[in-house]
Amino acid sequence: GYNFALDCGSIDWSGEGELGHGTHVAGIIGAVNGNGKGISSVAGGVEDKGRGVRMMSCQIFYGSARSASDLQVGNAFIYAADNGASIAQCSYGYDGGTYKKDNDYINKWPFEYRGLKYFTDPSNANCPAVESNVAVFAAGNETSSYSSYPGALPLCISVTAFGPDGLPAAYTNYGLGCNIAAPGGDDNFGQSSKILSTGIEEINGDYAWMAGTSMACPHVSSVIALGMSYALQLGKHFSSDEFLAMVYASVNDINSSLANGVKQCPDGKTLELRNYYGRMGTGAIDAWQMLMQVEGIPSIIVECGKECRVDLKDYFGG
Repeated sequence: GYNFALDCGSIDWSGEGELGHGTHVAGIIGAVNGNGKGISSVAGGVEDKGRGVRMMSCQIFYGSARSASDLQVGNAFIYAADNGASIAQCSYGYDGGTYKKDNDYINKWPFEYRGLKYFTDPSNANCPAVESNVAVFAAGNETSSYSSYPGALPLCISVTAFGPDGLPAAYTNYGLGCNIAAPGGDDNFGQSSKILSTGIEEINGDYAWMAGTSMACPHVSSVIALGMSYALQLGKHFSSDEFLAMVYASVNDINSSLANGVKQCPDGKTLELRNYYGRMGTGAIDAWQMLMQVEGIPSIIVECGKECRVDLKDYFGG
């Protein structure tokens, strides 16, 4: 990788205010599984199998004091595409509602947008199984009815967050520009309701608890990595539209819990659940369903303990 915040080669987490945010996100994606240590990740593979997702760090923040320029952020996406990345995992964004139209964002951050266009251009694709690379962003943590940008752009995936109760996290953005939901933890209900992942020893220990759409975003990125890898293994090839459609269809329902009622948070905040109905994205990401989509096998989800009648014509045709 490369440190675009300091414009030097070395990744550096010694900046004032460093929280280990990027390390935490990376662990959700690629911590080694099966070694009896810490956590299990989504796409980290099993230790004795020698497999798992590969990651490069394109650092655009140096602690809380310094950020890469618009030009350098754009260069980070170009660097990633030119050096083999198939997925841009981006747990950052500009506060939800800051920009409400694509052109407002593009006019403010033209080089970042240009870099994203380069990264997702089919001519720069790095996985032979999918027509283009994929950019995944956190929807944001402002309880706004708008996704943050750049995630709100049609060429990106914007990820909302739900807590361990399966309901929207109190912080998550939702609504316009949001595409899909994933576990992000809920900081209103104590430490163990957050997401446990890797930390930096001298900052927050080997493992740390965090919550946010920043934690939801890598769940989706790593499921996409599994899908790409499996498609490659099966010798399949998908267009960009086909692959994204499979991602958005690989979900469990959350709307049935959002038709009415409230979520009462310990800090006194009350969420009117109907405000989130149909506005958290297509549903909650499900890795198993993604792999079945890649295989081309319809996956029918029914509720345990209840008689259910399913019309197979909906799934298999006449």
